[in-house]
Amino acid sequence: MASQISSKVFDFLKLIEKNNNREWFNDNKNLFTEAQLDFQNFTEELITEMGKFDEHILKIDAKKSLLRIYRDTRFSKDKTPYKTYFGASLGMGKMNSKAGFYLHVEPGKSFLGSGIYLPDSPVLKEIRKEISLFKDDS
Repeated sequence: MASQISSKVFDFLKLIEKNNNREWFNDNKNLFTEAQLDFQNFTEELITEMGKFDEHILKIDAKKSLLRIYRDTRFSKDKTPYKTYFGASLGMGKMNSKAGFYLHVEPGKSFLGSGIYLPDSPVLKEIRKEISLFKDDS
């Protein structure tokens, strides 16, 4: 993979962490737009690279996979309106029998994970069977 996540992404995330309010966000929406576009471009390249071992991921639209920046604060004591990270859900969906990936980009806390959400019983049995093959019996 030739590209890396732009410093604009991390610069914006550091700023939104310190200025997590609507007034600052509205005044600096251009910084968000640039950072989000850079993150989207990185996600597109990541999808292309991951497509080399998972052809199904190539069907994913990077733009549609991005998580929203807005937090749901209805039931939270923390009322800050914006997330301090960028995220993308790659191939995961509710009631999807295929595993997917999650990309999380945050200064000092970035990661790529994989999993499956609420698999049907036969799929869950197969997953458990595969995991048991790696179980240490000694």
